[in-house]
Amino acid sequence: MKTFFTSLLPLSALLFTLFSCEDSESSDHNGELPDQIIISYNDHYQNGENVNYAPAPSEATWKFNYSEKYLTGIVAKGGYYGWTVTVEYDDLHRVERLTKKSDHQQFDEFSVEFSYEDDLIIAMYDNGDVYELTVDESGRILSYNGDEESYSYKYDSNDNLIEIYSDQVLIRKFEYDAHKGLFSYCLTPQWVIFQFIDLSDLNLCISSNYKQSYLFVPSSDNFRDYNGYDFKYNGNGLPVSGKEWLGEDSFGYSMIIESIKYI
Repeated sequence: MKTFFTSLLPLSALLFTLFSCEDSESSDHNGELPDQIIISYNDHYQNGENVNYAPAPSEATWKFNYSEKYLTGIVAKGGYYGWTVTVEYDDLHRVERLTKKSDHQQFDEFSVEFSYEDDLIIAMYDNGDVYELTVDESGRILSYNGDEESYSYKYDSNDNLIEIYSDQVLIRKFEYDAHKGLFSYCLTPQWVIFQFIDLSDLNLCISSNYKQSYLFVPSSDNFRDYNGYDFKYNGNGLPVSGKEWLGEDSFGYSMIIESIKYI
């Protein structure tokens, strides 16, 4: 089982997504999403302050498909491995199933089905794991609970996630820029994008765009810079490229977004 929130912790993984316009210089479609968004990027390795960028085997692309402003699928190709996410909805446009398939020997594959009881959502994975989520009327996740883990979330006045708590202990904080979020026009609920699709912390770009985060380090009883993004925007305030950076005490792969195309 893999959820997006695990990518917010030190021993886990990441990945990404975006939103609207015909091409890198086009209008915002008056708030309408395109049918497809194509992101070209490369992963580079960084070890602390030594930014020894070693690119992935090949440039990678993510294709995000929409229907009537709802995210229906993501196809990842190139880089280290490929994968496909499919999102299925019921007649009320509630997400009923999300499936991830990998091109490489079932690596990181899963399927999860959702059932609804008022503000409670039950997520049942194909391996038998069951989690309970509480959400508000806007579709923001408020808590996430399993047998061995429990998280809660706080937001600012613009609906940006700003704090994550594990068993009532603050473990991560976030800051945002002033631009429209990458998912501003997407009608797929926040809790789906944030919790169940691994997208390299860009899952946070829902109301505004994610700029920086701080991770709690128990050994020092303090917070340190963890990672963040610097975007370049066109005249309409839409991102056309960007770069992920890691804190000086962090190591791993960071993402350089070469281009964002809206089709």
